[in-house]
Amino acid sequence: DHWTKDLDRYFPEGIDTPGVVMIRVDAKAIRYWDGSDEGEITI
Repeated sequence: DHWTKDLDRYFPEGIDTPGVVMIRVDAKAIRYWDGSDEGEITI
């Protein structure tokens, strides 16, 4: 239910990639980067 095609570039074996787990995180802000695009979002 939570897997998206965007994750395939990081995990070539998809949801069956050994060691892949889902964690819950309660955050106040997040930082992201995707090539030259980066930033911070306050939640």
